[in-house]
Amino acid sequence: MSLTVQFYTMLAMVGMGSYFGVALDTYSRLFNRSKRNVIVRGINDILFWIVQALITFYILYLVNNGEIRFYIFFSSSLRFCFLSKSAKKFI
Repeated sequence: MSLTVQFYTMLAMVGMGSYFGVALDTYSRLFNRSKRNVIVRGINDILFWIVQALITFYILYLVNNGEIRFYIFFSSSLRFCFLSKSAKKFI
């Protein structure tokens, strides 16, 4: 993988981390979790994360033909932690 492709991959994953933060905050605001049934909430959560994973791997496939390296997860999670208010629950 060339240096240019690595740079594009890093930028794409930083963007996906930003998208994760916005999507998770929006998801938590749209669906009032305390008033939902546990089964419905679990199904919604699983579907949400499956869709997020599919979007991420599709973007990764477009940018660098689906090669997964450590810095991809690092850049995505770093941007997610900086942007998302929900990420503060995980830290």
